[in-house]
Order: sequence, then structure tokens, then C-alpha cells
Amino acid sequence: MSAFAADADRHLLQMDGVLPHEVLKESPSCKHGISPSVEYQYRAFGCEVIREAADYLKLSPIGTSTAQNIFHRFYYRKSLCEFDVFGVAMGSVLVGSKAVDAQLALRDILAAFFAIFSRRTNTQHAPQTNLPLSVGSEQYIQWKSELSLIEMHILKELGFCLYAAMNHPHRYVVYLLNELSCEVLRPVAIAYANDSMCTDCALRYGPPAVAAACLYLAARTHDNCVPLPAISWYKAFDVHNLEHLQEIAEKVLSARVEREREDGRGEARWLDPVQTAGKIWLFRRERAAGLSTAPAAGAAAVAEATLANRAASTGSSEPVRRSRFAAL
Repeated sequence: MSAFAADADRHLLQMDGVLPHEVLKESPSCKHGISPSVEYQYRAFGCEVIREAADYLKLSPIGTSTAQNIFHRFYYRKSLCEFDVFGVAMGSVLVGSKAVDAQLALRDILAAFFAIFSRRTNTQHAPQTNLPLSVGSEQYIQWKSELSLIEMHILKELGFCLYAAMNHPHRYVVYLLNELSCEVLRPVAIAYANDSMCTDCALRYGPPAVAAACLYLAARTHDNCVPLPAISWYKAFDVHNLEHLQEIAEKVLSARVEREREDGRGEARWLDPVQTAGKIWLFRRERAAGLSTAPAAGAAAVAEATLANRAASTGSSEPVRRSRFAAL
């Protein structure tokens, strides 16, 4: 048996979707010096992009959740220093749509992500990106090639097996609502399940436990507080005790708070790729024309600087740095 077959995906192919502790305690990005808080920001950004692209492409909620799950699993195999979040998000949408038998045309995916890229990178600095992506153009051929490459990397790292990635909290939320006769909580609970996909909760605790936490939050944040059964109903869904349930609920709620904070800023965010000079060439960071070509800083420093720039005043005149997806 090859080293890949032995190691690969005994971690990522578990049918319940939960990754073992030794994988979760230190991701590949952490090993490259990326702090957990910064990694969380980039993961959340990638999931936001996937959700936005799914709206463009009319992808089903199941397809969207599958793509986000694939995205999280990939970054437990590879580092943010090696693969750009935006490119992996694009590849995850393609692979996720195939997994749920709703395969999207490559040109539609490319058009959707090109529109997202143009809007999020502040197009007044690059008026040429206001133009649609022309099929057959040099830029279209480059983007299509990159998409095909990242698709192959995702499939290889996940061992060509996507069953675990198709296991989501949503199905368990629906089951819980029916069993507990809490149909009034359906919209709120499903919304929390959507927010949970911006985190790796499903990979840490399992979809059933996350579903229980979503229902727990929905019952307590609904306009009319809905009482849940006094018995320990959550133990049937891999939740050990009430403290365990509240721990999961806090992580899901943090994703909701982060999303609302971003929505309150009134503009879609863009995070520059985290890459170091000499790392894997795929989706390497390039600067817009006219900017300095000095060697890139360390990955951790680049990530910290990117997030610090977002928190600074928006009146800065510094040109926007581009990824390889920038207009040619």
C-alpha cells in the first residue's frame, strides 16, 4: 500500500465526517506559522465567497454546504501558504456541484467568480476588471486552466471520496424539528446551520452535534422563546452534556456575529493570498502593474498585515494588491 493510501485519507474519509484529534490540534497552516485566529478569518472569507458564488449560480443549499465542507477539509491537508483561498473556493464549488449531481458549466463558474473578484477587489483601482470575462480570451484560458488544476488537487487530497463532505448538519436539523415538534424554529435553525458551515464545527464535533447546537440557539434567540424538552434530548446526537452543547453553540454563534459584523461594514471584503516566496506556484500572489517587486514577507507576517490593513482607515491611497486572478 502506498504512503498516500495509508495516510491520506484515513483522516478525511471517515463517514461521520469528524476528523481525529491529532489532525485538528494543528492544521498545516499553523505549522507554517499562521495563527489560529488568522486562519479562521481566511476560512470564513473563503466560505463567504462560496456562498456568494452559489447565489450567482443558483446552486442548491446542499451543493453550497458540500462545497464549504470540501473547502475546510482541503485546508486540513494543505496550508494557506500553498494554495490561495479564492482559488480553492472556486475549485470547491466545481467539485461540490459534481458531488450533488448538479454539475455547473465551467464558463458559468468562471464568470461568477470573476464578478466576485471584480467587486471585492475595489474595481476603481483596475477599471479593466469591470468588463465581463470574455470566453476564449487569454485571461479566460488562464482562469480555466487554474480551475482545472485546483480541482485535481482537491480530489487528490480528499482521496476522490466525497461521502463525508456530503454529510451536513441541515438534515439533522430537519429531523430534530420534526421529532421535537418545533417547526416554528425551522428558519432560524437552518440559518444557524448555514452559519456553522463558515467554521470547521462539523469536522470537529460532527453534523448531528452541530445540528443540536443550532436548534439550541434557535430556541433561545427566537422572538418567542420556545421551550425544549427537559430530558437530555441532545445526547442522542453525539453531545455528551449541556456544557458540551453550549461549547458548540458558542462556536456557531461566533460565526453569526462575524457575518453580521461584515454585513455592517457595507462592503464585501477581500483578503490577499497568504504566500511566501518560493512556495508552490499555484495561485501565487502577484502585484498589480507598477507596484514594487520586492520579495514577499513570511506567510504569518503577510496574513497579519492583511488583516491589519482591513482594520485601518479606508482612506489609504495605497494600491490594492492582486492575486494571480488579477486582470492580465
